[in-house]
Amino acid sequence: MNVLTEQTTLTAGDVSLSLTPMGDIRQLKTGPIMVNQLIHHPFDGSMANLYVRYEGEVARPLLGLHSPSDFVASGQEIVWSGRYPEFAYEVRGTLSDTGVRFDATFEGTGRFDVTYVQDLGLADEGGVRTNEAYMAQYIDYVKTDAALMARQNQKQSTGFPAIRMTSSRAIAEYATDGFDVYGTSYKLTGRAAGLDGALPSRVYQYEFALPTLRTETLDMGTDREMAFELSFVQDHPEALTEQSVERFATIEAGAPIEQTVRPRPRLRQPFQSISGAGLTMTEVERLYPVRRLEETEDGQLLSFFTEEGAHVVLAAKEHLVERSHGNILLNAGSLMPDESKLATTVFMNGVFNSHIVYGNTNFNKWTTNVRNPLNVPKTSGQRIYVEMDGAYRLLTMPSLFEMRLNEAVWRYELDGETIVVRTFIASDAPVIKTTVESSQPRRFVMSNQIAMNTQEYVAPFHMEQTDNRLVFKADEAADSAAIRPDLTYAIESDQPFQLLKTSDWFDQPFEDDLVWMAYEPSERVTMHLGLATHTPFELDEKQELHAYRTWMDSYMNGLTLEGETPDIEALNIQALWYVQNMRVHYQSPHGLEQYGGAAWGTRDVSQGPMEFLLSTGHFDEARKLLLVIFSHQFKDGDWPQWFMFDEYAGIQQEDSHGDVIVWPLKALSDYLSRTEDVTCLDETIPFRDRDGKAEANATLYAHVERALGFIEEHFVDGSVFSAYGGGDWDDTLQPADEDLKRHLISSWTVTLTYQAFRQLHEQLPTSALAERLGELSQIIRKQFTEEMIRDGVIAGFLKEVDGRFEAMLHPSDETLPMRYRLLPMTRSVIAELVDQDQMTRNFDLIATHLTFPDGVRLMNRPAEYRGGVSRHFMRAEQAANFGREIGLQYVHAHIRYIEALAKAGHREKIRPAFNMINPVRMDEVKNAAPRQRNAYFSSSDGDFADRYAAESQFDRLKDGTVPVKAGWRIYSSGPGIWFNQLVSNYLGIRLGTNHVELDPIVDADMHVQLRLFGADTTIQFRKGDPSVTLNGQKLTGHALSNPYREAGQRIGKDEFLRYAKEKNELVITVKG
Repeated sequence: MNVLTEQTTLTAGDVSLSLTPMGDIRQLKTGPIMVNQLIHHPFDGSMANLYVRYEGEVARPLLGLHSPSDFVASGQEIVWSGRYPEFAYEVRGTLSDTGVRFDATFEGTGRFDVTYVQDLGLADEGGVRTNEAYMAQYIDYVKTDAALMARQNQKQSTGFPAIRMTSSRAIAEYATDGFDVYGTSYKLTGRAAGLDGALPSRVYQYEFALPTLRTETLDMGTDREMAFELSFVQDHPEALTEQSVERFATIEAGAPIEQTVRPRPRLRQPFQSISGAGLTMTEVERLYPVRRLEETEDGQLLSFFTEEGAHVVLAAKEHLVERSHGNILLNAGSLMPDESKLATTVFMNGVFNSHIVYGNTNFNKWTTNVRNPLNVPKTSGQRIYVEMDGAYRLLTMPSLFEMRLNEAVWRYELDGETIVVRTFIASDAPVIKTTVESSQPRRFVMSNQIAMNTQEYVAPFHMEQTDNRLVFKADEAADSAAIRPDLTYAIESDQPFQLLKTSDWFDQPFEDDLVWMAYEPSERVTMHLGLATHTPFELDEKQELHAYRTWMDSYMNGLTLEGETPDIEALNIQALWYVQNMRVHYQSPHGLEQYGGAAWGTRDVSQGPMEFLLSTGHFDEARKLLLVIFSHQFKDGDWPQWFMFDEYAGIQQEDSHGDVIVWPLKALSDYLSRTEDVTCLDETIPFRDRDGKAEANATLYAHVERALGFIEEHFVDGSVFSAYGGGDWDDTLQPADEDLKRHLISSWTVTLTYQAFRQLHEQLPTSALAERLGELSQIIRKQFTEEMIRDGVIAGFLKEVDGRFEAMLHPSDETLPMRYRLLPMTRSVIAELVDQDQMTRNFDLIATHLTFPDGVRLMNRPAEYRGGVSRHFMRAEQAANFGREIGLQYVHAHIRYIEALAKAGHREKIRPAFNMINPVRMDEVKNAAPRQRNAYFSSSDGDFADRYAAESQFDRLKDGTVPVKAGWRIYSSGPGIWFNQLVSNYLGIRLGTNHVELDPIVDADMHVQLRLFGADTTIQFRKGDPSVTLNGQKLTGHALSNPYREAGQRIGKDEFLRYAKEKNELVITVKG
């Protein structure tokens, strides 16, 4: 089997429009710019459509699969014609070199309105298909009386593309985002609430770009004709205004097509979705008699956790959230960085497997990933249909959904019948097991959309069947072919099935990429999916579950928290799930929203995974990771912003932000402080050229020398401050021009550089390199104090102007609306760069200007938004959506705030700070909107419709009167950093190869289970006169130093083992 999905394509100049065999608009482009958001599959239909509401009834589509229309396409014209019982219609589509026009004619009587819906990508095709939600965040909208316009604010290959939508009839209602058109209720009902009902007529700048126009109510007897136009320009450099309507050309109606409309493929029987019925509390209690940390609303149970930490979600909770509950199931096994893993992504709304991939999460992709948050297209990944009453129904929303670390369970209660679907991943084998069970025999059909490539619809794939086994191999045109020509996946079924094509459901043949497996009536169907080269496929679930739990225990070094309060229980569950999230980021880089990945950010992998490995005593794995990071260093001493770390290791970015070079040095210093393993400095590893080719092997020590040389060469003249370059950790503040790249200085990068230099000076063997690092750290400290602290406030930036430094992002700076920046305030404390007085001022400023009910924010105000045109910074001034880093509460930065609190000894603030960002239990944040509770969320986003509302009402975030929503999930260095703060800085247990530091900052009596030097240890924290006892014996050790507070003790391994037993009791008494 070797197929690509069929299409019909029309062109007019640079404009092209392709159609599915059913007449749906598949893709619309102007030059390299993909105008629409998704390439639509024939079995889904298209989100771009015209709808009629006749006499106030539900919306009826006029085009494509779900309509009664047939169509003909010729030259630059398309004609759709069809008939509903009450009226007939014809839609004539005209393609021009500036857009497309739809002329609609109706025959009948009655009142009606027409709605034009257009999914919108509006960027280079590669960018749109890499992440539709991300591109939508940068689309700016302007509504006038006669038009709705949209502009892509991030520069594309043609500039800043824009569109204008108009109607020949008065516009009565409109929307800009699919959440306003479909609504979260769509996940349960399968009906778009805004199409059937009212549109909100507001600009909502979110993640599902779907500009929509609705006409006034018309009389079909007299108002028979109308038209919509979609006009493009490939570059609109200025921000949109009401006057921008004149920039777009008017499209004339085309000449009539002489050809006759031809019948298109039609379904032999309609498909409908089916959702599970709601469960009573009696039914829930029968299934789950023991429930932890229940979440309720108005007395209704929404979700809870089991004793093992599994998360159970009821349909009522899914209805409340915009981001569908989901998880990434991942093999367990070694934490070594070169270990490939099998992963599959599951979602509550009937996505039983998707984005199945072994190793590189882009190039090695087997099945397709979900591209829409509301499950509007329903072909991606693996879906299951069940025959009921002579028709096949698609399983979508279950009655409940259970997420375990290595399994997902969907339970459907259907009029006295129960269907349960389970997807289970092996502990250490590249195999997934999916089982469907019904309380009575049913015919089941599974659909699988196959990619065998980074993107679907690009390269064909090959499939062979042998008995109950299907084997899939990539084509030579696939992205993986050159590196992994042997990559093959397989599905094995426990019983025979009939292999179908999508066209078997229709009355005409056509080709596409769905693989259908149809079963005879049965109460149970089981299939195994995985690498074709692995045998056997069968799994013993009990053994696999035990093995998985053993691996998890080893990852966490036996960590368990015990306490009497709910927040301790919530911390315990959070730790479990954050380890799973950390592993996905580290070993299978992708997320639920950010489904593309496959690479390590140099900055990210030097933090989350490295800190986790060190905090849990996985020193061999940390050493290997460190060498991999340094093996991607450019031969000039710098690093790429990101790089692929697997068999595709030569793929990387050619440059990086100004801080990136510091993070590997910081990681090395952290590793040495834990292990004292100076032998690693003699390891020989390659440098790389800018094209990714490995060459010129040198010792790790030489790599450090090369990095230091690069940093010194790029100090801004007259200083020991690194030039800003492409930016720093806050990606939204990337400079808008070359002058800022060369002359701007990030105070945060300076604080980080100081910390890395000082720590390396202390950890490296005595040498000229160590001496130079010590000298530089002292000079940095002096210049930082003299230049960057102005009137007691650390400037966010300095700008070098004619040999002097001007403060930016500071109370004295009138050029920006932002006055205070979090990052240098926290990092200067973590780095021990500022004195006690300045540390106190930093926290006072954070409390006054940057602390909000949902956590600390990056700055006291957002950057100014002027329609998406940049003056100083790129994304901060371009993003139309007020989310992720743009919304300023980025959880990663809040975690570093916790680290600073621990360093400074603010014991009373740490538990609340942890609780603010714990999705397991959001009681601390009264204005928190409902969210998934077992996944790391990367940001807390104020629920503002657009940037203008966010800027004018920003104070509502401070007083907690606006809801805050959870951002993107799982894929972040944050979970690993969080785990390090919990163990190393809050509990204060810093395990090394030959020592353990005990420096807790806990604020309550609690117990912890942890392994120290391989021995199971119960650690009890008490208040009183400071002391440490092991099994009743007092440990002396050596006092630790901290410039801001009294520190704990460093206990040698020999002293610990002198009093250790097989099971130990360690009592740490802290000052009360």
